[in-house]
Amino acid sequence: MVMVDVEGFGDARRTLPHQLRTREGMYGVLTGALETAGITWEACHHEDRGDSVFVLVPPEYPKAPLLEVLPDALVRALRAYNQTTHEAGRTRLRLAVHAGEVAFDEHGATSTALTTAFRLLDAIPVKRALTGSPGLLAMIVSRLIFDEVVRQSAVLDPSTFRPVSVEVKEVRDTAWIALPDAPYLPNHEALAPINQHGDSNKVTLAGQFTGAGHADTWRDSADVSVVKPNEMDSVHNMQRKGSPAVDGVHGLTEAATTRNGYLFRDTGAQVPPTTNSTAKRVVDNALATGRRTEKAEIATVFISYLQADAPAAERLATNLRRRGHKVWLDSREINLGDSIIEKVDKGLAISAYLVLCYSADDSTSLRMKREWMSALARQLDGAGIRILPVRLTGGTPPAILADVKYADLTIDWAGGVDALCMAMR
Repeated sequence: MVMVDVEGFGDARRTLPHQLRTREGMYGVLTGALETAGITWEACHHEDRGDSVFVLVPPEYPKAPLLEVLPDALVRALRAYNQTTHEAGRTRLRLAVHAGEVAFDEHGATSTALTTAFRLLDAIPVKRALTGSPGLLAMIVSRLIFDEVVRQSAVLDPSTFRPVSVEVKEVRDTAWIALPDAPYLPNHEALAPINQHGDSNKVTLAGQFTGAGHADTWRDSADVSVVKPNEMDSVHNMQRKGSPAVDGVHGLTEAATTRNGYLFRDTGAQVPPTTNSTAKRVVDNALATGRRTEKAEIATVFISYLQADAPAAERLATNLRRRGHKVWLDSREINLGDSIIEKVDKGLAISAYLVLCYSADDSTSLRMKREWMSALARQLDGAGIRILPVRLTGGTPPAILADVKYADLTIDWAGGVDALCMAMR
C-alpha cells in the first residue's frame, strides 16, 4: 500500500483554484511515477482523501520497485510539475509504504494494516523530516517494509534511512524515514537490531528547549530523540523554540562545533548549552569524539552523461547521494534561462571527480565531450579533479581513455557503485 500527502495543502496562500491545481498535480505526479515503477494505475485500487490519496497495489506486483524506483520517479515528476505552476501551487509530498491484508465493503477498503499506513503518513517525525529537508519528498516505511525490502535491496542503502518512533493514536511502533532527493549521510550504526521496546539503544528526550531564558528546561513534545554519542557522526540539531527542535531524524546531517560556550550548526545558528543532565552528557560526549559529518571520503561529484541515459544517471546520482556524496547533475543544477556553459564550468570547478558515463548509444554529445575533455585537461594540470569512467548503459570508452579502468554498472550495478565510491576515498 502506497500513500501520498501534500505538505501544507490547507495553507492560507492556497486558494481553492490553487488546491484544485495541486490535486491535479498530485494525481499526475503519482500516476506517472507508478507507471515508471511498472505499476499501472488501472490495476490498483485507489481512494481519494482530499489532500492525499492511497493506492493498493495488487500482490502480484513486487514490492521492491515501490522503494527502489517510485521515490526517485516522484521527485523527478514533482520537480517538473513545480517548474510549471504558481508558487502557491508548488508541491512537496510525504510518502508512506506498508503492506498487509485489506478487506473491502460497499464503502471502500479497511484493515489494521491500512490504518497503520495512515498513521505512518501522519506521524510527526516524517512531517518534521520534510519540513527540515531542502528536497521535495520525505518517505516513511513500516518496520515490515524496511526489514523485508530495504534491508534486502541491492539498489537502496539502508544506512541512509533513520529509525523513528511512531506514536499516533493506537499505533506504537518503529518506522524508518528516508529523504530520496536530500538523503541522510550513511550511518550503519543506526541499523542496530530493534529491541522489544521498539528502539535501537537510544536516549529519548521527550521535549525541546523552551528558550525565554531557560535553555536548560524542556517542554513536552512528541517523539524527539537523540542518538547516543557512539551512534552519531555529529551532534543533533539543537535550537531554541521557534527553530527546529532536537531532532532524532534530520539532526544526523548537522555538523556542530563549540565556540564561546555555544553550540553552533553549519548555518551559524547558536544555542546556549543545556544543563539538562542527559542532554548535556550527549552533547559533551559527542563533541568530545571530535567527529564531524564532513568526512574525508565525502566528495562533490560531477556526472557527465547522454540525455538518452537520464533515468540511469538519476539512479546513479541518487545512489551516490545516499552514500553521502554531493552530486552535480545538470537536471538539478541548470534551470530555464541559465547559461549552460557557465553552469557546467562552475560545476566542474567545484567537483573533485567527474563520473564519465559510457552509453549504449556509443556516442557522446558535443557538450558531454566538452565536459570530460575539460575535466581531463584540469586533471593533467593538477587542478584537483579526476575522471572516473563508468559503463552506465553500455558502449566503449573514447580512444584517449581506452586504457583507463571503468566500473561496469551494466553487469553489476551495486558492485559498480561500490567500486566508484571506493575510488573516491
